Amino acid sequence: MWLAASGSSGVALRANNPGVGRWLGPHADGRGRAVQMADLTVDVAVVGGGPAGYVMAALLGRSEHSVALVDPKPEGAWPNNYGSWREEWEALAASLQMPELLDCVSTNWAVTDCFFGGSFDTPDDERLRLDRAYLKVDRLRLKALLREKHAATGVQLLEGYAPAAAIAPNLFDGGLVHDASGSTLTVKASGGGGGGDVRVRAKLVVDATGFESKLTVRESPAAGGLWKELAPGYQIAYGMCVDVAGGKLPPD
Repeated sequence: MWLAASGSSGVALRANNPGVGRWLGPHADGRGRAVQMADLTVDVAVVGGGPAGYVMAALLGRSEHSVALVDPKPEGAWPNNYGSWREEWEALAASLQMPELLDCVSTNWAVTDCFFGGSFDTPDDERLRLDRAYLKVDRLRLKALLREKHAATGVQLLEGYAPAAAIAPNLFDGGLVHDASGSTLTVKASGGGGGGDVRVRAKLVVDATGFESKLTVRESPAAGGLWKELAPGYQIAYGMCVDVAGGKLPPD
């Protein structure tokens, strides 16, 4: 079964429970034949090492499902900054039953000032103040928290990536095969090491690799009732996080 959520020769299995983590590779079965000891059978395989994949794996593990999480850079920091209205972050913590999320905040602002100067003859220093608290998420602390939850519930962390690419709905050029009882996913290493590919057998595979996923085929214009193909939409806004001395940022 398949669900889409919004290299080298070795694959490291970072098993979070003691005594299981090891470099995976071919082993002998006692009769001298090579067997693939790297194969892993789980309830759910989550592909993607961002916040969505990590939260999903934590929730599934908490619900006593066996989980494999595929992350190409498990030791790396998430590159994006994340912000949220305070009330929405508190609601998320309550909804996920993760009160620790409230500790994964690096900065709190009691009010939010919006500046729209520089266009339509609006003065640069004109502001719109919203009486609404805003916060910046501590991405390092958040990832550390979720990894602790993975360790507590036995989530298996595979340092690698899924090389499969969709060629049609539920059909892939290799590395991912669905059948009546589940799916077989091939994971290739992203960090090097010994051993071969890891084949993961799962009842459900979740694609959490992001907007430009290679595992998803988008609906054709004809299927969507369109007379021509439309370019996908992108978020074009961007921001930066700065500390401003004196509370005022000059327009230049």
